[in-house]
Amino acid sequence: MSFINFNLKNAFFSVALASTALVATNAVAAPTASELKQVLECQSDYDHYHQALSHYEEDLPKLGWKRHDDPHQPFIYIYKNTQAVEFFGMPTQEIGLSSNAVFAIYRQADVKKLAQKYGIEQHPMFVGLPFFRGEKILRTEAETDELHAVNHKLSLSEMTGKSPMILLGCNYEFDQGSVDEALASLDH
Repeated sequence: MSFINFNLKNAFFSVALASTALVATNAVAAPTASELKQVLECQSDYDHYHQALSHYEEDLPKLGWKRHDDPHQPFIYIYKNTQAVEFFGMPTQEIGLSSNAVFAIYRQADVKKLAQKYGIEQHPMFVGLPFFRGEKILRTEAETDELHAVNHKLSLSEMTGKSPMILLGCNYEFDQGSVDEALASLDH
């Protein structure tokens, strides 16, 4: 009988220890408001970006952000905050996630002034169109054994239509040259 009690105590202890480790891991993984700001303003590295936003659906609400998608902007996951938060020195109550990018959303910003302030030129594919889309590579993380090189691009996009907005944020994108080299090495 004491053998069964001993094994049950060990089992309960193991479950309690594993549960504590799981809670501690999840608590550490949730980003802070400061970390979110660093990621959004391209002041982070790819690993930190990935860690900070890998559980965004659970973590952003902990920072006061609530999902509020816009049917007129279906490719952007929009989150709203009840309080204004400052990104790039400007207050906003909205952020957006799309692909490998996270953006501050501004409803009343002047896209031309922002482009000039941050040195972002209109992307060649969009020249002559009645809206602005541009990006600027701020830096490139070197390739490692585990990861392709990653470009940190400051992106500025003007979204028009029934729900106009300006998106300003960071796109963490794999460097095409790094990806091409890896694919070419597979052929040999």
